[in-house]
Amino acid sequence: MALPKASKRPIEKMVEKHYSWWNKTFVSIQKKDLKIWHVIFLIAFIAGSVTTMAWVISNKVGNYSSAAVSTASVNVVASIENSRMGNLAIRSSLTGMFSYVSVNSTNKNASSSLKYTIGDTLTITASDYNSGFVGSWGGDCASFGNQKVCTLKINTDKFISVSFIGESTMERNVMFDINLVSGSMGTLSIYSKNEAMSSDVIVTVAGPVIKDIGTRYVWGDVLTITAKDENNQFIGNWGGDCAGSMGNVCTLVVLNDLYVKATFNQPVLKTQTVSCAPMPGYAERNSSSTITQITTNGTTWLPSNVSSYNTKPGICTFVCKAGYSWINSKCIATVKTVSCTSIPGYAVRNSSSTIAQTSTNGTTWLPSNVSSYNIKPGICTFTCKPGYSWINSKCIATVKTVSCTSIPGYAVRNSSSTITQTSTNGTTWSPSNKSLYSTKPGICTFVCRTGYKWSGSACVK
Repeated sequence: MALPKASKRPIEKMVEKHYSWWNKTFVSIQKKDLKIWHVIFLIAFIAGSVTTMAWVISNKVGNYSSAAVSTASVNVVASIENSRMGNLAIRSSLTGMFSYVSVNSTNKNASSSLKYTIGDTLTITASDYNSGFVGSWGGDCASFGNQKVCTLKINTDKFISVSFIGESTMERNVMFDINLVSGSMGTLSIYSKNEAMSSDVIVTVAGPVIKDIGTRYVWGDVLTITAKDENNQFIGNWGGDCAGSMGNVCTLVVLNDLYVKATFNQPVLKTQTVSCAPMPGYAERNSSSTITQITTNGTTWLPSNVSSYNTKPGICTFVCKAGYSWINSKCIATVKTVSCTSIPGYAVRNSSSTIAQTSTNGTTWLPSNVSSYNIKPGICTFTCKPGYSWINSKCIATVKTVSCTSIPGYAVRNSSSTITQTSTNGTTWSPSNKSLYSTKPGICTFVCRTGYKWSGSACVK
């Protein structure tokens, strides 16, 4: 049996009515009716969008209203017994903000009512004046016992109580006994490390008396006790819990009640006059050669009588003598007069034969005392004697008088028998001193006697 033919949907009828199959493609043949369907679809889409937006906005407003009212009350009560002060710092993890509740010796009870958002976490820190916590928690923080910090999750209203018991049970008595046997003053200065306070207690006595004073310190504190007399020193001895301490400082840890004793026994000052210690060679005093010393213990005398170099007069000071300087802890000669070194032969001084030298180290001296040739007078200078010249670092004769050589027999001089010769090197001399025959008088000339004539080499008849 044949199945009934399915009826076509309106959109299919519209497509069939307005499109034709041509060349494997639907080709629009009419658009008028399709526009009606487009409008219907657009209206449906807009209506759905508006409905969705309204639902989202309504949901958000509902959530916001619900969150705005989700808070809880936190009531805080704090009290104090023996402590000097107590403080609660309450921090919100959501906002990071702090709230504070404080008590002290004047206002021993305090309370506060605070509001916090459900889901917040509070960190409550308890601190006393030592930045510690001696006490106990109560209410919703009771499980934290004597811990310093309580942490609470805010899921409903909360109640917090805290009691600051104080540090009285942790304090110890410290008694200070100062005994001034002799001297004019004694002082004990106590520094507390726990309170970071210098001279928390200063005990001072004057005259031969005994003075006691007591105070309290927290267990575990470290005390530094310094003893000084009028000379800022401590001559005496420690006793009690400080017995055996050396010098003027005693250090104690406060674990139990303590007793500190300091006995000042300042001896009477003594004086003496002594000579200054010897000076080094070539030194001379520029101060007194004696000083007055004092002692507080009969052993150490002040000031020292050791001699020291100082150009400014002081106690046992000295300077170096004239011509000497302080070099390497000695007075070293730095000015002296010396002779010039010897001069060569045929030389003569044209300056002083001595000079004054100076030195900065006692070793190197200036100017030099070496003699030197110079026609201009200077330091340790010389020139050559007359007839001598400075040649090759020597005074060489360059002018001399010599006799003419002998004349032959039957001859007589018609000139001087001596001549003056000169030289530029001390070796070659001129003019020659050789005698020569000449009827004209000249240098070392001669003629024959009467009745004789010159043959060229001799006078003959």
